[in-house]
Amino acid sequence: MTNTVEATELAAVKAYMHIDGDDDDAVIKAMYLSAKQYLTNAGVSEPEDTTLDPQYLLLAEGLTLWYYDKRDVPESTASDMPAGLRQAITQRKLCGKNAAVLTAST
Repeated sequence: MTNTVEATELAAVKAYMHIDGDDDDAVIKAMYLSAKQYLTNAGVSEPEDTTLDPQYLLLAEGLTLWYYDKRDVPESTASDMPAGLRQAITQRKLCGKNAAVLTAST
């Protein structure tokens, strides 16, 4: 797992999150790294080239958005992770290295 967020990764995450400006870049980077760490700890390994694995990117970006949306919500009132996100993580974990990886043609 990488421990840095490249400028292109940050731009892609911010585009997914519909965030303009640079005010929250540090927190978004930290949340993106936390999302990738969560996936690794959940049994979903980071691919060598994440740009070739759209599902992994969707999971990492979706977790980052969820973290960001819940950052100021008291823990006692925070909702659980969206069911679709949790189910996709579970499915990917269960498939392991046998997970199908489809990339969009250009």
